[in-house]
Amino acid sequence: MAVLIVSEDRKLNELLVSVVERNGIESVVFTDSVTAMRHLEQPGTTLPSLVFTQYEGDRVLFTRFIQHLKADSEGRYFATVAIVNHKAELEQCVGLVDDVLVRPFNPTQAEYKLNTHLRCLRLFRELANERDGLEIYQKNVCVEQELVNKMFAVQCESQLVSFDNVRCQYSAEAMFHGSFLLIQQGPTGSIYILLADADGTGLPATMASNPLFSVFRAMAQKGLPPGSIAAELNRVLPSSVPDGMLVGAVVAELNNTADQLTVWSGGMPEGVIINADGQLQAAITSVHAPLVAKEEFDFCQDVDVYSVAKGNRFLLVTSSLERSTNYDKVVFGHNRFLQLFNGNHNDCFEALLQSHQGFTEGAPQLADIAVVEVLCDADEMPALKTQTKSTRPIPWQLNVELTTDDLRSVSPVPQIAKLLSNAVGLDVHQDFISTILSELYNNALEHGVLGLSSEMKQSEDGFLEYYMQRESRLAELNEGWVNIAISLDQGKVVLSVHDSGPGFDYHSLTQASEENAFGRGMSIINSVCDSYHYSHGGAKVTVHYSVSE
Repeated sequence: MAVLIVSEDRKLNELLVSVVERNGIESVVFTDSVTAMRHLEQPGTTLPSLVFTQYEGDRVLFTRFIQHLKADSEGRYFATVAIVNHKAELEQCVGLVDDVLVRPFNPTQAEYKLNTHLRCLRLFRELANERDGLEIYQKNVCVEQELVNKMFAVQCESQLVSFDNVRCQYSAEAMFHGSFLLIQQGPTGSIYILLADADGTGLPATMASNPLFSVFRAMAQKGLPPGSIAAELNRVLPSSVPDGMLVGAVVAELNNTADQLTVWSGGMPEGVIINADGQLQAAITSVHAPLVAKEEFDFCQDVDVYSVAKGNRFLLVTSSLERSTNYDKVVFGHNRFLQLFNGNHNDCFEALLQSHQGFTEGAPQLADIAVVEVLCDADEMPALKTQTKSTRPIPWQLNVELTTDDLRSVSPVPQIAKLLSNAVGLDVHQDFISTILSELYNNALEHGVLGLSSEMKQSEDGFLEYYMQRESRLAELNEGWVNIAISLDQGKVVLSVHDSGPGFDYHSLTQASEENAFGRGMSIINSVCDSYHYSHGGAKVTVHYSVSE
């Protein structure tokens, strides 16, 4: 920084120089404005940040001098202080300079003026540095967005396989904000869909896409079940996403006959199944935690299975739909979404998009929406590609003995599911087997070993009491065991769970009473298994599940 002093008064110059240099600042002195201008025009001359100049009596010359100084002050701090002798000269300086000193004045007054402008200079430089940093950040973000949008525009086009019975609303902008929609045909002709929604926006959110694309495509092409795909994504995602980031996801498979929908959903909004008239048939509820929230051996890959009829459709959406706002900051919301499926729309997909567009009215949103709709119609399913011959699995069996210590401290189902994940012949059936095993084990532990009754869960308070007692009894458990046996032979899986409990009178058990006793689990088992039966006084249940093609 340099201070320019322009005055023909020698004593005034000496006073100002002493004040300036006492503050450790360089000063340059000239006796008239013409000489000062000639000096500043020389190449390499340091331009001043502050000028003390005496009004020389000629307003035209003084104005030209001030304008000449200000012409080179673009983008930096620059202030002029006029030194005047009386009120008439002060009036001549109005509008030309930034500050004035009226003679006579003492060194303290001059130093006060200097310090005031030094504070302004420091503040200006701080703000200028922040401005420059923000400009650089903005340029980087713009380049980042343009690069990612171009890259994901290509990815978006390549990942959205075109099927006659699938429609979607999806864009590279949605992908940039952490939403991912992938569609893939399985080896048996089924359709796999992955709709994921990562926390945050920008590159941190899009980092989640790295394993999503490759893992989903590879596993879907092998015909692996949705729960297994979700488990593998949960295993590989932590190495590619920032700490603390979660990824909501729904993995769905519509079988090749279009009459069964299998879904694993964690941390996602509710999807819907609607009939041919556009009426809501069932909600696709997210029952699991988002991906990355659970460790590998705590991850639950249980699936929900829905029977669908010809002409049914299912729709999956990301949270950005329900979080959309209009100009009044009112959210679109879940109820507004569900109200569309009342049978009054011939095309619910288009009705949803139009409703959303009409609601937001062009208001800026945090993220683009992602919506996918699939028609359940065997005649509209994609043609089956040529398949390679599969390997015939050899017979095998697995026995797991769980003691009291194991029951208190271990959740065995994820570990057993991991063991089965490499078994030849079970690949596309792993979700069902994991779901069956989870239901049978929970029944054996809770009703057999711990002696809990499901009647407690009929009310909301009872549901809480049930699980409080479950934890209490499990912590105090001193004796008890559960045996799990699984075998594969000739295309049949035989799975049995035997507990140390007293059993029950299963001979008088009806379907309704069984569901009351064991919840919806046994109805799921009944729908996916070939058969099941009780033995050992009801303390053992054995199910038969076919894995042959």
